[in-house]
Amino acid sequence: MPQMQPAEALATCEQALRSLIATVLAKKLGKDWVSQVFPEERVIKIRGIRDEEAGRRTRRGVASVPSSELAYAQFFDILALLKKYWADFKPALGNQSETLGLLSRFEALRNSVAHSRDLLPFEEELLSGIAGEIRNRVTIYMSSQDLTGDYFARIDSVTDSLGNCIDSFPPDPMEPGVALRTRAVLHPGDTITFRCRGTDPQSRDLTWWVLPTRDTDNPRYTGRDLDIVWRVSSADIAARRDVHIYMKSSGPYHRVNAGEGFDYCATFIYTVLPGEDSTRTTS
Repeated sequence: MPQMQPAEALATCEQALRSLIATVLAKKLGKDWVSQVFPEERVIKIRGIRDEEAGRRTRRGVASVPSSELAYAQFFDILALLKKYWADFKPALGNQSETLGLLSRFEALRNSVAHSRDLLPFEEELLSGIAGEIRNRVTIYMSSQDLTGDYFARIDSVTDSLGNCIDSFPPDPMEPGVALRTRAVLHPGDTITFRCRGTDPQSRDLTWWVLPTRDTDNPRYTGRDLDIVWRVSSADIAARRDVHIYMKSSGPYHRVNAGEGFDYCATFIYTVLPGEDSTRTTS
C-alpha cells in the first residue's frame, strides 16, 4: 500500500509547489508577481475562476475560499512557471531534467486520477513517491529560509470546514503561530472539522491537538495530513472564542519550549452564541 493515497498525493505535491512558487516569485518580483508572470488574459481567466468559485461556494455555506490566484491555476500553469523561472527554483528542486521528468510523469498520473480512472498499484506507489520527493525537497528549501527551520517542524496549512484557511506563517522564528478572525457565528452543538497538514525537515512524526476541548484526556492525533474535530459546547459561548490547533514533532526539542512545548500553532477566532438546540455539523 502506498504511503499516500492518490488524492492525498495530488494535494501534497501541488500544495508544496504552489507554496514554493509563491514564496520564491514574491521575493523576486514583489507582491503583485502573478500579474508579471502570466499573460493578461490568463490572469483574467484565473481570477474569473476564483470569483466564480467564491460565489458558488459561499452560497452553499462556505465562509471563505482561498484568495490567492495561484490556488486556481492549473497544473500546467505550475509547470510553465517552473520551466520559465527554473534558475530561481533550482536551489529547491535540483536538477531540471530529473525534476521535470518526475513532474511530467506525475501530471500524466494526475490526469488519470482527475478523470476517475483507476491506477495500477505500481502507479499509485509512483504517484505517492513523487509527491513525497517533491514535498521533501520543498520542505528542506523552505526550512533553509528560516534560521530555525532545519530543525523545527512547521504547519503547511489548517482549513476549517467552513472554508477558512491558514496557510501562511511568518518567516520570523520568534513568531510560532498565526490567528485568523473568521467572522463565523457558531452555536453549541455545532461541529467544526479542521484539515491539518504539516511537514518536518527531519521526517519525524507530527502530533496535533486542539484547545479548548471537552475531552478530559485532551486526545492527540499523529500524522502529516489529518482531520481534527472540535465540538462546540455551552462552555464556548463568548463574543470571541479562540480555537488553537497545536502541532509538534516527536523530537525532544520544540520551537516553543513552554509547558509541554509545540512547534507551530494555528488559531481560528469565532463567535459562539446560545439559542439553538439542534445539533448541526459543518464537516
